[in-house]
Amino acid sequence: MNISDDHGIRTATLSVEEALHRSKDDRPDVDLLRVDDPAPEHWPALEESGFILKPQWITWVARAEQDEDTYLARLSSRECKAIRKARRAAEADRVQIGVHEPPTEEAVDGFLRLYRRQIAAMRHGVDYAHAERDALLDPANCYLVVTGHVDNDLVGAVVCRSNRARDAMIVRFTATTPEARRRRLNRVLYLHAFSIARKMQLSFISLGSDPALYGALTEPGLHSFKTGLGFSPVPEHHIAEDDDKDEAILILRASALTDPALIVAYDMTRDRPTFAPPRRAIAAALDDPVPLRLVVVTVAGEDDAQPLAQVSSRVPPIPAFSLGCARTVDGLAWRRPEDGT
Repeated sequence: MNISDDHGIRTATLSVEEALHRSKDDRPDVDLLRVDDPAPEHWPALEESGFILKPQWITWVARAEQDEDTYLARLSSRECKAIRKARRAAEADRVQIGVHEPPTEEAVDGFLRLYRRQIAAMRHGVDYAHAERDALLDPANCYLVVTGHVDNDLVGAVVCRSNRARDAMIVRFTATTPEARRRRLNRVLYLHAFSIARKMQLSFISLGSDPALYGALTEPGLHSFKTGLGFSPVPEHHIAEDDDKDEAILILRASALTDPALIVAYDMTRDRPTFAPPRRAIAAALDDPVPLRLVVVTVAGEDDAQPLAQVSSRVPPIPAFSLGCARTVDGLAWRRPEDGT
């Protein structure tokens, strides 16, 4: 057993044998138990022991579509209304949209300053962008920056990379001021980046990658935002060359997480394998998706001795993606967002 602090979550990493043969009284002083990349033949036993099988990271992908009207037709009326309000707000605020391709030093450094301020306000924010400054400025890497200025002040920026090999425009980083975020400027910037992808005749768009556990490094609202824009989560290592694979986790206490927290997990109830060949094309990942479910974790009560609870429910908001619930411990339970209980 190895104990570490992972973005504010005290985690014990176990072997498969340790996870399957631990006693109920063996309770390390940690928030979460984790088994890294267990072999698929161990998944049923781990799930039976209360673990949730999930990818470590997920990538959000969608088709660019032939034009914006076709893309918007896939979205909910609520999201389309939010986009219209965002565009009206940007017009009222006289936001000037700019595209920097290749990125200039002024555009990159302005973005990095805005990004650092945004990260500093997060509970467990990590400045991933700073170390990539030189890469962002290298024309060979095919980056571009979409910016939003009010007068001469940068209020929002989206950093994208065109990847011809993957036939995709990949959104790498986004930053906005708090007021611009409240006015939904990020939607306006994203849609402008999507239009550039179409002009480049790229077939797909990615909204980047997130940990599959929302509630620590990232907030649960980010998941809702990306699904609202019509993007689907795909295990990152299924479509990219990455060291992060799958893992099994068991949450022991929720104090280090937001309430609720969300987990994008494999759906073990489907009559088909939950693993896929690595380096699939994005089209294959969308056309033949690996079954996933959304697990919602919330604090059930004050009593640490509360018995385990198991509830199951399916609401498929996107293809092959279902809302599910699973086993809990120590005052944790699964909440159904649709009824608020």
